[in-house]
Amino acid sequence: MFPYTTFSNPPNEFRGTDFWMLNDALNDAEIAFQIAEMKKQGVASFIARTYIGLKSDYPGPQFKQHMHSIVRSAREHGLKVFIQAGYMPEAVLDLPPEMALRNLTPMPKAEAAGKGEILAEDGDLCFVAVNTNTFVDMLNHDAITFYLKQSYEDMWKDFRDEFGKTILSVWVDEPSYSAAALPWSCAIAPAFRQRWGYDIQPKIPLLYCDRDDYATVRYHYWLVVQDLLKTAYFIQVRDWCRRNNLLFSGHLMAEDTLAMQLLRAGATMPYYKYFDIPGIDYLTAEMNWRHAPLRARSEASGFRQGMYTTPLQCCSAAHQAGQTQILAEMYGVSSENLTLRDQKNMFDHFASFGINHKSVHGIFYSLRGRGKRAYPPHVHYYQPYWQDYKALTDYCARASLFISQGQPVKDLLVIHPLSSAACEYRGPKTPDGQSPDIGRRDTAFRVLERQLVGCQCDFHLGDEDTIAMWGKVARDGQRARFQINCMSYQAVVLPDLKAIATSTLELLERFAASGGAVFVLGETPSLLDGWPHDGIGQRLAKARFVADNAELIDALAGMPKSYTLRSDIDPTAIHVNHRADERYDYFFIFNADCGEPRQLQLTVPVNAAASLLDPYGAAHQPADTAVDAAGSTYAFSVPEGGSVMLLVDRQTPAVPRASQVLPRVVLPLPGPWRVTRRHANALVLEFAQFRKGDTGEFSRTYPILAIQQILSDENYIGPLALRFSFRSAITVSGARLACESPEQQQITLNGQSVAAPQGFFWAKEFQTSKLPDIIAGDNVLEIHRDFQPLSKARSSITSLFENLPGVELEMMAITGDFAVCSHVVPTRSSCVQLHHRFVLQHETGLVDAELTSAGYPFYTGTIALEKEVDIPAGWAGKDASIELSGGKYCVARVVVNDQDQGLICWEPSVLAIKGLRPGKNRIRLELTNTLKNLLGPFHRPKGEYGECWAGYGMPSLPWLGAVDENTRQPIANWHDHREPDTSAWTENYMLVPFGLSAARLSCAL
Repeated sequence: MFPYTTFSNPPNEFRGTDFWMLNDALNDAEIAFQIAEMKKQGVASFIARTYIGLKSDYPGPQFKQHMHSIVRSAREHGLKVFIQAGYMPEAVLDLPPEMALRNLTPMPKAEAAGKGEILAEDGDLCFVAVNTNTFVDMLNHDAITFYLKQSYEDMWKDFRDEFGKTILSVWVDEPSYSAAALPWSCAIAPAFRQRWGYDIQPKIPLLYCDRDDYATVRYHYWLVVQDLLKTAYFIQVRDWCRRNNLLFSGHLMAEDTLAMQLLRAGATMPYYKYFDIPGIDYLTAEMNWRHAPLRARSEASGFRQGMYTTPLQCCSAAHQAGQTQILAEMYGVSSENLTLRDQKNMFDHFASFGINHKSVHGIFYSLRGRGKRAYPPHVHYYQPYWQDYKALTDYCARASLFISQGQPVKDLLVIHPLSSAACEYRGPKTPDGQSPDIGRRDTAFRVLERQLVGCQCDFHLGDEDTIAMWGKVARDGQRARFQINCMSYQAVVLPDLKAIATSTLELLERFAASGGAVFVLGETPSLLDGWPHDGIGQRLAKARFVADNAELIDALAGMPKSYTLRSDIDPTAIHVNHRADERYDYFFIFNADCGEPRQLQLTVPVNAAASLLDPYGAAHQPADTAVDAAGSTYAFSVPEGGSVMLLVDRQTPAVPRASQVLPRVVLPLPGPWRVTRRHANALVLEFAQFRKGDTGEFSRTYPILAIQQILSDENYIGPLALRFSFRSAITVSGARLACESPEQQQITLNGQSVAAPQGFFWAKEFQTSKLPDIIAGDNVLEIHRDFQPLSKARSSITSLFENLPGVELEMMAITGDFAVCSHVVPTRSSCVQLHHRFVLQHETGLVDAELTSAGYPFYTGTIALEKEVDIPAGWAGKDASIELSGGKYCVARVVVNDQDQGLICWEPSVLAIKGLRPGKNRIRLELTNTLKNLLGPFHRPKGEYGECWAGYGMPSLPWLGAVDENTRQPIANWHDHREPDTSAWTENYMLVPFGLSAARLSCAL
């Protein structure tokens, strides 16, 4: 039987593993507090990862003592820990030169002397092996043996007693080689000679230049790189983990496109089978969906390859290897305004491919300094929605449990085209630029994947390395099946391949001869094992040759399938994850259209009952069902940007049923609403004047982060004064100042000293001090402190664990009981744009719906909207509900006559309510937002969209106006050229709206 009780209360194994970013000075009491908070909100395991802002002696004894506290506290609360490899493979400190990877770098002969070993010459170019110094040579068995001892064995030897107990896994992040040039290892030349029978060194120029037999040389080179990576790195690391009772987990680098994989990893699919928990990384919230709440930077780019290729690669390889947990690191580099709805949308998208192990990027230990800007969202106790976060973690756990039942049902295998792309890839910094052929191949592959998903074709990708290892022809009754270990397929597609391996071709010949369906899309491969070969087409004589995607999809439509699906509108937005066991079919169905729901009909060719599972864990409901000679047809709705879980029980006959749709009476709830804040309002102080030294004139006004940049560029060390000016139309008593590190500053308001800190505002780093009365008129907050720039990291990647002393100047906030008012500036973005001059005023106590522009531009927390409504007598005891439209909030709690009715977190924004009575009723909507309007970024002219890119070395970049949005070139002295607006900066504030468009009650009569 399906485990309904377990589904309602899913165990920890389905709750994923979240990133806990250790990004400040660690404290054992704080460690215990934060782990207890994670447990309370449904987190079951975490990756203890060092991150930007860490203040410790990593990887020294002090850090390890705190790690012991982490493990001890996790054990006490029943959480599991993933530890990180001591160093990422690209940033290994104290690496002996012979253990470091070299970059195969083309450069003019005149510049080559002393740069490294000259391996080949071609005209005016030399090809030089340049030592990377910090990238461990992942192609070299001895180098990885050294690395394992340093970053695994010695790093974690004091924790061995917890291996396989509290500590489940070693997580490795982005094992990769340098993107600066093609990888070169001392292992390549002998391995190349042994495998292919000729020397690579004289052929090196052909890796960069399209002439002679370049395609053959590149095919051979990249297969050698892949083989060495497998044997030297992935197999060795896997074996070490198994010897130590640990799971090998992690994700690769640059998974999204064919060119990106060759740039950083050589491949991805061949390596996943060596992980115990293979993973992917999808950065940003740029999902390119129709009506997606967080839009993409470029609407013209089409669907991002990473939305499809990345999960398809990993899930295909994992299913073929029989792995049961498939991880996706998600949400990072997006926005603090990633609501619970947005997080669920993204999770559902990846779940529709088979991802069943959610990894939140990230739960940040601290919001101190640049840490608050490092790759949002920041998810933890300081987010206003944290108190309701368990609604999301419980849902994701239920969905993960559901899509982990049974086995994947896949009919089609698409051969992965990476080896063909390798023939066309010229490498980075090539004199001739990138080949247009590989760009066309990437685009064609993305379009094919998207169309197959949109037609609900159940397919996997197959990489030729894994096919060579596990591929065989099997039979399922009278039908031939193309089998790869745990998975088998009734049809195989060759997607316009340039090259094919002999092992693949021989299997396809046997499969087709046995009656299996083989489709050749586009051109027939012309290279066999990299060598030109004219007879491939003849060996595929039993295949069906199709000219384009449309012809292929028409041909696939005529093949047997385990279900059919119909939609009232545009079915291409529907993704289906189908699994089955001896009794049940499990259908996880996702609607990628965030604007419109879908009315679907799913038919299975048997008489079988079906249920729709409640994502909140309540009792399941029978699906509307019709039974005829074709089988059973289930009708249901999938909400916009949402999903359903349909459970089909083949051992229980269907009972035809159709839901009775009763007419409903609608009662609108127009504004105005009475407003009650649950938390203090805030005025952000971001613009200041500064003065170096103890005397002299103050500068013009700058954003505080610009002051940080100006002083750091000057390498100024010494006394610093800051003046923040703001205006109030009223006298305000009892206000507080929230700022970081107040103990390092002398603070006055209008010449009066500010009290010592007591308490904090949302994050513990934002300590609060009581202010003297704010006067009506102009007010000046003055800060005196010492300044020294942050120390420079040895590299961008080492900033993840280096302790970098120095001062970080940060904005501050005045909190209290007041409204913060400015006038709205027209904008084409989805934001509320407010003029940068704000004035404190009295709150009105009433609003229509939108709160950001009604006195709460920086407000963070919960606001209650309340009104009284007359309910007709006939509504008593009837089926009543409330619907919220145009919601701009993270969580809405509905309260009727002081009775809590529950939460609205995502679509459908409808909630059944009880307790209405004839006559006057009090309706209260408690709306909770995110940290976005408090922390920014504020000044991007495009407003709010689904990415917040920066680099480890400069996480504040999206908060600055330093890079032209169109050319991506630096803007010199951007802080002195802020008005008029540039492509990178507007002086005004681009804030996300908060509130809703409309609300209404309805009742079925």
